[in-house]
Amino acid sequence: RILKNVLRQGVRPIIVIGNVPYALSDPSKIEPDSYGWGNRLPPKDFREYYEYISSFARMIADHFTVEEYSRWQFRVGTEPDNFHWWTGTEEEYCQLYDYTVAALQNVLGAEHLDVSPGNLETYTKWPALLAHCAIGKNYYTGQTGTQADRFSISHYELGAESQPYWELENILSEALRRAKEYPQLGITAINIGEGQFLSDGMKPPHRLSNAQDGTEYGASWMAATYDTCCSNGCE
Repeated sequence: RILKNVLRQGVRPIIVIGNVPYALSDPSKIEPDSYGWGNRLPPKDFREYYEYISSFARMIADHFTVEEYSRWQFRVGTEPDNFHWWTGTEEEYCQLYDYTVAALQNVLGAEHLDVSPGNLETYTKWPALLAHCAIGKNYYTGQTGTQADRFSISHYELGAESQPYWELENILSEALRRAKEYPQLGITAINIGEGQFLSDGMKPPHRLSNAQDGTEYGASWMAATYDTCCSNGCE
């Protein structure tokens, strides 16, 4: 019902397969999180989780045509390098990714699937993520590599590791260069998953690129940011 409502508006769905249900994780390891964003643990049984995602994929195949869902995007997780979303290791996330992708592939068909890892909070973190998808051992199949059609990052000016807004073009260029290190994945563009949080660097900063700002100044800023993304091969 939700997907049909989205399609009725003429919008292409981007489906984020996010937190593992609490019931599929080890209850003895669940810790409360002040952000309240849900379960941050990996599943206790990856085969059981595979069946869970398979049932979700079958729902899609039962209600939508191949021509329709092949236009959608699937992303596995949100900021897996951010402990407010994920407290497992990078290796456990790769395992989660492999099992999730396999479940989607086996039901929807790999050739009809557009799937990618979750957007990294800091683009310099988890340097092995793309390498795992390109040349690592797949935890589900035992073969080499996992389908990854996109590379997605967040961008903030918050924290010591972040770059200010005027470094955005350098960040985009570097992120795309890293994606192109693995041509076998076929990634030609990256997605800036949370770039709407950019501000203009003033004190106090003006948050320009989100719905809170409808001024001409904000519109000009958004246009300049969009131009920077397009010229650097980003969505």
